[in-house]
Amino acid sequence: MSKAQSTHVRRSMVVLLLVVISVGCRFFSMRPLQVLAVDVADPQGLLIEFSAIPDLPRVEAALFLRQRNRAVYGRISRAGTTIRFLPDHPLDPDERYTLTISTRAEDVHGNALERPYIHEFGPDRTLEAFEISAAPAGDREILISFSHPISPHALYEHLSVHPEQRYRIEVADSGVTALIVLLSAPRSDREVSVSIGRGMPAADGRLLGERFTYVLPDSHAEAPPQVISLCVLFPADVSGCAAMSVDSGDPAPVPGLEDFDRDTVFSLRFAVPVYAADLSRVLTISPTVPLYLDLSPGIYVTEVGVRVHSSLDPSTDYLLELAESLRDHHGRTTGHSSFAKLRPAARDYRDPSVAAIQFEGTALSDGGLLDLSAFFPHTEERQGTLHIYLDHAENATVSALEVFRHFRILTWSNSARFRLVSASAEALSPGSTRVRMGIEIIDEAGRFGVVSMQLRDGLSDSLGNLLEREWRIDLNQIGGPSP
Repeated sequence: MSKAQSTHVRRSMVVLLLVVISVGCRFFSMRPLQVLAVDVADPQGLLIEFSAIPDLPRVEAALFLRQRNRAVYGRISRAGTTIRFLPDHPLDPDERYTLTISTRAEDVHGNALERPYIHEFGPDRTLEAFEISAAPAGDREILISFSHPISPHALYEHLSVHPEQRYRIEVADSGVTALIVLLSAPRSDREVSVSIGRGMPAADGRLLGERFTYVLPDSHAEAPPQVISLCVLFPADVSGCAAMSVDSGDPAPVPGLEDFDRDTVFSLRFAVPVYAADLSRVLTISPTVPLYLDLSPGIYVTEVGVRVHSSLDPSTDYLLELAESLRDHHGRTTGHSSFAKLRPAARDYRDPSVAAIQFEGTALSDGGLLDLSAFFPHTEERQGTLHIYLDHAENATVSALEVFRHFRILTWSNSARFRLVSASAEALSPGSTRVRMGIEIIDEAGRFGVVSMQLRDGLSDSLGNLLEREWRIDLNQIGGPSP
């Protein structure tokens, strides 16, 4: 081999060696960053050893230290592959802490942690009293109950769903109940499980001792029907339950609801807890009338109060229907619709109306003119008695206070006002009431600037029937010019 060839071979070997070294360095620089050890015994703070030189700003943004659910703040520094976290205040040796480093942490080559690093230290505060239970709440919902309140943040950090998918958490009942809502329907051929990691803290600092896992049952299995009863709470002398029928053809009237109206309150009582959000959708009355549902707080209920909002036709039987899509706390449906017949009372629902109004014994006509000079001398204080005769439903009453609340005397003088001296109501006969009102009109300026008296149309009787139209009479002016 000539000298020139020998030199060429040596140069080629050097180039090859440099390429190997470069590739090797690049290979090792692409390895994911790892946390090798954490030393919590150092009095100068926490020492965190990484597998490579960490990028200080990236690690600072990814590092979190918490005492229970409170953040612990401090400063960090770097020495080679070691990060030192120095808290602003000394750590309490009697408290338990959680160190979390998220995947935002990177080394100087841009390699990040593959998964979040979590390290807990301090006294073990695990208590057996912190327990968890779970039950399905539908095809995509899981209800989790805790023996002690938890925070949404703690649950988010420790909860996982397998197979991995998006979900939403709704924490209710002051933290002792959480609803996990899967944002996509689970496949029927795959098992879905929800896990809560060991160490999840409750609001009082106690920790979950063991990992909790719940497997969602097959939501496609046929659901057995549940027993549903209709229980009458009003009238007070009726008790017990009447089962709803599965036949919509001619169910028997429910005892106690054969003479009901819009003031009647009854309840549906369920043998198992049912999903409260379903009730406004599955409970209907036909012919259609508005319903008011009185639900107790919580995601699931065993009883709901029902009241009808409007007047009912006494010649019509109403059918109460509970649709089969109502779900219980296991996500099962009833398997059939349920029905009950409600027979309204044969009651008079006439709106009240003004039969007559008298002032100091003189009849007043709606839309007429009252000459006050015939009743009042020119004094600053004037009193008079007004009798208002009302016709209304025979089974209703009208209170004097209700009449006064809707009675107005309009004035054009800023100094004029009126007040009620006395008020009383007397039932003259079923469907007829006389309201006696003693009124005083005061004009401090000595000019009687009254324009009109009105009985406004917001007045209602004891059944909620409203005055069919407003009654009004104009008044002349005494002691001053017209407005």
